[in-house]
Amino acid sequence: MSTDATTNTKPANRKPSLMKRLSKSFSRSGSSLPHVGPLRIAVLGAGPGGIKAFQGLAKSLASHPSPVDLVLVSDRDYYFNTVSTPRALVDPTGTPVTKLIYPLRQLLTDGSKNSNLTKRVLVGRVESAGTDRRVKVIPSAERNTVEWIPSALPGADDGSFVVDYLVVALGSHTAFPSKVPVGGIESAKLVEQFTGAATKLADERTHRVVVIGGGLVGIETAAEIKTAYPTKDVTIVAPELLPGYPAPFVKQARSVLARKSIAIIDHVRVNNAPALLAPANTPIFRPVFVPDFAVPLTSTDPAASAPASVPADAVFVATGVAPNSAPLDPQAWPVTDRGYLRVTPDLAVEGVAGVFAVGDIIEFPGKDRVGKLAFLAGEQSKAAVANIVRAVHGESLKAWKVPPFTAVTALGRDAGIGFLPGIGTKLGVGAAVAKKLKGKDGGVGLVDFLKESLPVPASA
Repeated sequence: MSTDATTNTKPANRKPSLMKRLSKSFSRSGSSLPHVGPLRIAVLGAGPGGIKAFQGLAKSLASHPSPVDLVLVSDRDYYFNTVSTPRALVDPTGTPVTKLIYPLRQLLTDGSKNSNLTKRVLVGRVESAGTDRRVKVIPSAERNTVEWIPSALPGADDGSFVVDYLVVALGSHTAFPSKVPVGGIESAKLVEQFTGAATKLADERTHRVVVIGGGLVGIETAAEIKTAYPTKDVTIVAPELLPGYPAPFVKQARSVLARKSIAIIDHVRVNNAPALLAPANTPIFRPVFVPDFAVPLTSTDPAASAPASVPADAVFVATGVAPNSAPLDPQAWPVTDRGYLRVTPDLAVEGVAGVFAVGDIIEFPGKDRVGKLAFLAGEQSKAAVANIVRAVHGESLKAWKVPPFTAVTALGRDAGIGFLPGIGTKLGVGAAVAKKLKGKDGGVGLVDFLKESLPVPASA
């Protein structure tokens, strides 16, 4: 049947307009359409999950018929490869810290040609993100203003804006140098501080090294130090070695650590560690280099004896991560007592329309263990991107399928431990995989989503 200007009938094969599709998407959750004009999407956080979400959205929306504004928000203008920090600490020549720093500008010149898609990076600290998808970004540490690359989102010069869809990938924080301090640090200062720590660690006067923390990062850091400096005394202190991991995996780790002559003092805690090891006016631990430093210990097992202290010339802290959920009002957002953001199986934030979350910041539902790993953050980002595209088209969301539990890590250049689906630690296959992935370069080659790191200094 033909139509003319006097009828309300539309051809049966014509797709609904973008605005109607968005309206349908939001109406399912009881929310009205928040924005009229170009489709606006923001990704908060530039870790592996955030960057892969940004890249995935850019690719998926590259041929979108209507204008799209895509924004990546980061408290620094680079990505820092935390996976390789243990190796960079002990091998500043083969793995200089500059190779772990990737400028974010390259995300804007990755070949997307669609004139309807505009990509931007906003450098600043997220002060607040509301359940109405209103974001406020303020200058990060060491900056006087927010920085838009290459130009500001219309009407958002001051860093405040509203989007149609939001991806929360704010990640987590832990002790430097494992991660960059929250709030950002200029790359030159990061290189200076990291190189300084590596130099002090290499000093022969730094003979006794204590690593606080028995998780993957803690044991990897201890093993890298002992492998590079076999004459140093290296000790791990922790309430438990690899808590929550399968017993065969823990046994494999203990075997490798014993073979490397790394001492383990477990069933202990460090007394008042934050006040003891953090510099004044900052919550971030840093390596402590003090000759004959006595690390005070308290037993966590009344039935076991423990030394009152352990001597050290250097102390590294690897006591796990905490979510970067400070910008999220706990009265409005579904956050747990520990600050993790609750999501549904499709990675949408519980009860909040148009918002998805990935990476270290989330608490995923169900009994399956979901680790805080860069690989998993990337896999979650793929699922979240696909669901945002489905929502834009008014389609039903799909659940993210949790992959089988896997854990692999190198313990120095010459060893590794691994637990693989179906075989666990049998035949040492997982250990061989870990050694292949990280043994040679500490995992630098695992960063396949960015190509250009900072230039390596001529003296390196």
